[in-house]
Amino acid sequence: MALRIWQFGLAAVVSAGYVGSANAGLLPLSANAVPDGDNFRYTYGVMLTSNSQLIKGDQFAIYDFNGFIDGSAKQPADFSFSTAKVGGNPGRTVPNDNPEMPNLVWTYTGDTPLVGQIGLGNFTALSTQPAASVTTDFVSKTQVEDPNGEIRDEDNITHTKAPAGTDKQPDPGPPSTTPPDPTAITPPAGVPEPSSMILLACSVPFVAGVFYTRNRRKVAAV
Repeated sequence: MALRIWQFGLAAVVSAGYVGSANAGLLPLSANAVPDGDNFRYTYGVMLTSNSQLIKGDQFAIYDFNGFIDGSAKQPADFSFSTAKVGGNPGRTVPNDNPEMPNLVWTYTGDTPLVGQIGLGNFTALSTQPAASVTTDFVSKTQVEDPNGEIRDEDNITHTKAPAGTDKQPDPGPPSTTPPDPTAITPPAGVPEPSSMILLACSVPFVAGVFYTRNRRKVAAV
């Protein structure tokens, strides 16, 4: 059963909320994770907003994707994939970037520019980390037409979800089905165990004999 980590909602509804924004670029509309064998596959639904353009070489990056499995990324046609330990997306944004975790980078390779509100499809990758997630930065580079009619680079940053840094907990296995031994007797607290009682019984005659000998010596002395 799919474990839904985080999702904005319908693309049309979300994009409507960005109409008033001059620069929106690419938006991660959803981020879902489902178990995939011993790992977890994260799927990101990405959309180009109505006032932006995507040309060959434009790209987006998901920062600090912990536990990434090499060769596991999948993307729609006309996109290529790469990773970078630091950076990976040109622009004027300042994302949080942990050099110990890889950044996932998808680059548009199509010859035909994409213009206006378009769903780009799903971009996926496997992680060894569990489907508990953390907020990470999503950075994109697209194009926008300025008031003078000129096309210029558009750099944007927002948030999405990525695998958490918590290791998977080992499977404790099924609970024990062995019934308790009815013949096993556990003495209540404060009551000596049988072995202690035997030692005590053996020591009583010895102690009594010592006292008896001492008393006889005292009588003889008198």
